[in-house]
Amino acid sequence: MDLKVKGLVKHDGVWYSPGGVIKDIKPDDAKRLIDSGIAEVAAEPVEQQYQAAEKAAKGKGSKKADEDGG
Repeated sequence: MDLKVKGLVKHDGVWYSPGGVIKDIKPDDAKRLIDSGIAEVAAEPVEQQYQAAEKAAKGKGSKKADEDGG
């Protein structure tokens, strides 16, 4: 399970900024953070989010080249 943090969180010795994602968190730790309102379940796995962002960035570059006549 991946969690998206809503504030500054230290988990297992690592600091996470708001919007950061804690990957593969243990269910007990996830429940504690969610119940306290500090985090929420990430909508989709982080790897998929990364791939989507990478694809979008590549798409924007190609579109810009087309607009510039390239």
